[in-house]
Amino acid sequence: MTGGEKRKHDQVTEEDIEPQEIEDLDARRYFKEGQRFVTPINGDSTRGFYESLLEEKPESHLAIRYCIENGLFSGEKHAILLKKYYSLKSSGIFNTNRQALQRIAMKTGESLPPERKLKPIKSEPLDSSPEKKSKKDKKDKKEKKKKKKEKKEKREKQ
Repeated sequence: MTGGEKRKHDQVTEEDIEPQEIEDLDARRYFKEGQRFVTPINGDSTRGFYESLLEEKPESHLAIRYCIENGLFSGEKHAILLKKYYSLKSSGIFNTNRQALQRIAMKTGESLPPERKLKPIKSEPLDSSPEKKSKKDKKDKKEKKKKKKEKKEKREKQ
């Protein structure tokens, strides 16, 4: 038997593990409120960056989001940050669709109601109007027809 092969008694199947053991091994039960990811180690460079950013700019929404979602702090500091996190989240600062719609509204001069339900934005140029689209579509169709005719003529010549 080579080193890469497994023996039957080394293999563990789902039947071997009881549901209670799985729950005991799940690290999510230790997560703090608002935490989504496992807490990085103290020496992690990303953790150090966001901790220092939070010290320098306590209102930084990026730092608040990282610290809460990764569970960097506990106790009173976590509770204070959690309140800020929820207020920022309810204001839509973490909603990228909302931010994109606001930017489009600013460019076009339209207003965006705050209670509007958001849908994903289709990737279209901002300056494209239905008239421009239809003209482009017609030109594209004509070009395709010309290319097909040229290919047909070449085939017939051969």
